[in-house]
Amino acid sequence: MANVTVKCAQIVQSAPADIYAAFVEPARLTQFWLTHAGAPLSVDTPVEWTFLVPGAHEVTTATALEPGRRIEFDWSDGTHVAITIDASAGRECVVQIALSGFKDDVIHSAVNAIEGFTIVLCDLKVLLESGRSPRLVAEKARRGRRSPAARAGAGRVARPSRAHRRHPPRSTVARDEAHARAIGRERAVDHQRVIVNITKAMRQTQHPLPHRLPWIA
Repeated sequence: MANVTVKCAQIVQSAPADIYAAFVEPARLTQFWLTHAGAPLSVDTPVEWTFLVPGAHEVTTATALEPGRRIEFDWSDGTHVAITIDASAGRECVVQIALSGFKDDVIHSAVNAIEGFTIVLCDLKVLLESGRSPRLVAEKARRGRRSPAARAGAGRVARPSRAHRRHPPRSTVARDEAHARAIGRERAVDHQRVIVNITKAMRQTQHPLPHRLPWIA
């Protein structure tokens, strides 16, 4: 499977310049997403990013920057991130993130990546609208979710070989099925906790809750 692109979007009531700076400037990035950024993003200049999960870091190389409108960058594994800021409604901006370039286990990587970026967008929305991060990304990182490609607070995990995935030993099938069910239950509980945190945080901003949560975008 190739050329897969996944997207999430969120309405953020803030100036386009502030949204842009939040993804480019180290002082802003460390308010909600990172623990360290080596420098502001600059086209074709690799920058080291350190995430909230201990040991999770990435080299980020900007490929396109339009202040107040667009940010695009690549990660070392080939993942491409495109952030657009639509300010056609004044201070009520639509921020969209599109992810592509997944190399291996495409569906799993794409789902985990867009899950992480959805949480990043929600955290950023509350930060810019209320002046304080609800720490959604930090909570995700604290729970130790290490999803491949989900740099919103995750590191990489080892994966089985392609041959093993095609022909798993019989003795592991039942164990893998039980593990998958456990992961599904854990993720459902995790999502419910995030929904509750987002709801509380958005109420604090005194803005009405959206009819659709951003990961449905």
